[in-house]
Amino acid sequence: MILWCIGYFIGLYLFFLIDMILSFILGKFTGIYMLSFSMFGKECGRAAKTDSFTWRKCHFSLIPNYTFGKPRLSTKEDYLFSLTKQILEVLLYGGFFIYVLMSFKTGILVKNIMRGMSGGTFLLSIVMFVSIIIGFYSGKNSTLYKLNRNEMEKLWNGSSFAEINIYPGLAADKKANKNIRAIQWSLCCYNALDKGDYKALAGYLSQIDDMLKLPNGYNKFIGYTQCYYHIIFYSSYINQNKANAIKFYNVIKERLESDMDPCGRRVLAYYQYYVLSRPDLAIVTINQAEEALAKRAGTNVFTDAEYRFEKDLIEKIKTNMANDSEAASGEHPIIRGNFF
Repeated sequence: MILWCIGYFIGLYLFFLIDMILSFILGKFTGIYMLSFSMFGKECGRAAKTDSFTWRKCHFSLIPNYTFGKPRLSTKEDYLFSLTKQILEVLLYGGFFIYVLMSFKTGILVKNIMRGMSGGTFLLSIVMFVSIIIGFYSGKNSTLYKLNRNEMEKLWNGSSFAEINIYPGLAADKKANKNIRAIQWSLCCYNALDKGDYKALAGYLSQIDDMLKLPNGYNKFIGYTQCYYHIIFYSSYINQNKANAIKFYNVIKERLESDMDPCGRRVLAYYQYYVLSRPDLAIVTINQAEEALAKRAGTNVFTDAEYRFEKDLIEKIKTNMANDSEAASGEHPIIRGNFF
């Protein structure tokens, strides 16, 4: 049993590694391209497709993490990409499982490790396939997924964040898939920020906080990164609460420090300036955000709404740093109050 478990955990690691490789290969046919991948505390990433990959330190994880830049895919194309990858994985690991059963019949050590590896990966591939069919594309998850896609389509067509529809009631449904809920919560936050509705924003962040809580801390899954960014930005600048900002910064410290995308750089710069009172660090970081934003301009993975939003906030902090009065006085231009 112990040997089988050892094989299973080896297979678990290989499963996610191969999932990344398959995504990379299939992406060649859909225009999806890799932005970063990380393992064992090292990340190889780039801010745009035209950039070269560079290695840097990041959060430590045994399981490979990766992010892809997605072009403007239709819902059907998105379905097709996900389903094709999962079907290929079921066939690959199913074939591997059958091969191991037929070939490894003697030798306790190798036989049990290989069976644990092949059986575990085959089972996981089936679970992932079923979760996509049932968990994402049926019932409440399907409804929220389609609504998210509809609003993203509006952004691609030139709408601002303030003009899109949001569905906080559906995002608050704890029976829905957390990944899909996180996307809707992020849209809600952008909508509130664009409208200047900071009380609504505080309510959304309170719900996000509840969603991310675990019995012994917070969920660090990479899919929730944007939710943490909203909380850190709010607590650093919108309604300053240094203790809150530091708490959530520490949850994803390595990820935020290594994120070279415009949003990640911008959030870190606001944290450095308003929480750490380190304008020397903030000016370097915000310049990096500006450079990354310039590389994203006109690309098919960054909407005009996102570009305008990041550009305005980059210009805002650069103006504030030029005046340098806020850092000295501790005053902030947005709101006060214990909303979150």
